[in-house]
Amino acid sequence: MEPDPARIPRPLRFGQIFELDPRAYELRRSGRPLKLERIPMEILLLLVERKGQLVTRDEIVERVWGREVFLDTDNSINGAIRKLRQALRDDPEKPRVIQTITGKGYRFVAAVVEETVARLGRRVVVQAGAAVLSTRGGRDVLVVGPEPHAELFPRVSVVVHHAGAGTTGAALRAGVPAVCVPFTADQPFWAARVAALDAGPPPLPARRLTADRLVAAIGAAGAGRAGAVAVARRLSTEDGVGRAVAEIRRVL
Repeated sequence: MEPDPARIPRPLRFGQIFELDPRAYELRRSGRPLKLERIPMEILLLLVERKGQLVTRDEIVERVWGREVFLDTDNSINGAIRKLRQALRDDPEKPRVIQTITGKGYRFVAAVVEETVARLGRRVVVQAGAAVLSTRGGRDVLVVGPEPHAELFPRVSVVVHHAGAGTTGAALRAGVPAVCVPFTADQPFWAARVAALDAGPPPLPARRLTADRLVAAIGAAGAGRAGAVAVARRLSTEDGVGRAVAEIRRVL
């Protein structure tokens, strides 16, 4: 199966410093072409054509080698994905570009932010953070680095975050509904608590994240404003640190 450049009509920029030009068959970092072998490049093109969607290993085999092949394709795919991640400086444990769907395949996730921003039609602040999120700038898009959540969150209508304990608390204290996109550790717990408190829509796990789902979740988040405001009022009267210290002393 040949690549379909028509499905990527222009060079795709992602991760702040990368650009994939399908017509030139070239991946660039900070404007400089990277040496990438045919198999990793074919896999990357397929993932980008289907960005946000699961691409199975069988689909990769058909794209790269064809339907009737008798090779050790598993090792070849694994090696190609490793080379892609090295070139893209991507961490498989905390993927910014290529997400592994265990036992099934892979998903290109880097362009979800850009596509979501383009479709929202709203003013957006994108905080790059540890994931190095980025999108094309514009009059209604501001990309920032580290910013104090206590100053930023009260000035926005919806917060999209990973549901870490600290970020969850900051959004709730600000009285702002949240779309939670958990991916590890205790994040699914806090994301579920936000929904249970009617302070946001049901969690959207990172493994299921697509632009369609994110746009829909942001659109539904407004219904959680009353719940978020109610939680903020309760938090404003609590001495959280004092209660935590008392509990620790009680247990010890």
